[in-house]
Amino acid sequence: MLFAESQSRDPPSLKHLPARWLLLKDLIEDFRATFRSIDFHMVAESKIINAQANRLGDSRSVRMYGGLAFHPLLGPDAISFTLLHETGHHLALGCRPPWSPWLACECVADSWAINEGVTLLKKETGRRLVLLTALNELELLIDSLEHWQDSNLDGVPTPEGVCWASSWKTRRTSILAGCPTPSGSFCQEYSLVRSKKMGSLIPTGSDTQICKRLDFRFSSPRIDELRRHQTRTHEHLFDNAHHLHRVAHRIHAQPSQSRSQKRWWYLLNQRLPAGTQAAIKRILQNALDDTNGDVVEKVTFDVLHDPMVADFQLTPDNASAPLIITDAKTGKQTHQVVLRCPKDEYLPDPPEGEPDPPNPDPGEQPVVPPLTPPPF
Repeated sequence: MLFAESQSRDPPSLKHLPARWLLLKDLIEDFRATFRSIDFHMVAESKIINAQANRLGDSRSVRMYGGLAFHPLLGPDAISFTLLHETGHHLALGCRPPWSPWLACECVADSWAINEGVTLLKKETGRRLVLLTALNELELLIDSLEHWQDSNLDGVPTPEGVCWASSWKTRRTSILAGCPTPSGSFCQEYSLVRSKKMGSLIPTGSDTQICKRLDFRFSSPRIDELRRHQTRTHEHLFDNAHHLHRVAHRIHAQPSQSRSQKRWWYLLNQRLPAGTQAAIKRILQNALDDTNGDVVEKVTFDVLHDPMVADFQLTPDNASAPLIITDAKTGKQTHQVVLRCPKDEYLPDPPEGEPDPPNPDPGEQPVVPPLTPPPF
């Protein structure tokens, strides 16, 4: 994807074995037969070691990437549990992060997988899951990934009291104990977990932090800080006079690690095609122009690996209106910025001399009072 922390540079693979393809074909067919409201896809070309639940407009899907699907450490039990966990993000009832209320949080997805999903799968297809085998295989995989730091990112300790799903050790113990889950509609502690991507099984580091910081900034009440700034100063942050990498710096929408920051600035300023930059600006400026939030409640952000696109572009494309989720109760809209990435390789480091932080844009106005910084 962008920083590809959930990818080995040269991942081992069983892609050459016909038996593995047959196993995956049978698994996906069983899941499609059992959970008919979800679209299941395998991106076999990708080396990403992960799976991902996505809500794109009205479509609900689960994507399994080739790095995970063909990994020799994983057998049918681990892959089945992974798919059940991703399906649980869509179908489980319970806690959700405030910025993504259509996907259940990690602990709820795990609980649904072992208490409901596995029963439905067995009833419909006869497929059984040996949970201990699945967890043992996933533990071997997680231990093998170089980026894995057991819920720490850039050496920052996980805050006390964070949900047990933020650490593999506590997560494994809780799954085997039946997955006790919190009460309430929104997961308040999840906002502190920095290394886990909502809707994916394996931690994804800087990709996650960027998306979460953008989600934080463009959801209520933080998006209203940007709207008030525009009303007060008449500075339109996403017009043609502004650069995305500079605005991202000003609104604290960057990873905390220094090297990843520089790569992020370089992507926004040099690697994104002009049409993709313009499409992102259009969506975000339209959201800020809705001064009172009468139509656009928030904007959410995600990245997908899609080997079918020639270069970075939005979903469904740069020219179309954004994907929209409409709240059935309020009628307000969530606009989705979903960046499709053509390669599953690391972003390149910028050339020497690339400004860090980015140079100011002409006509910048100070934000008063200062923006609320993200807590993660």
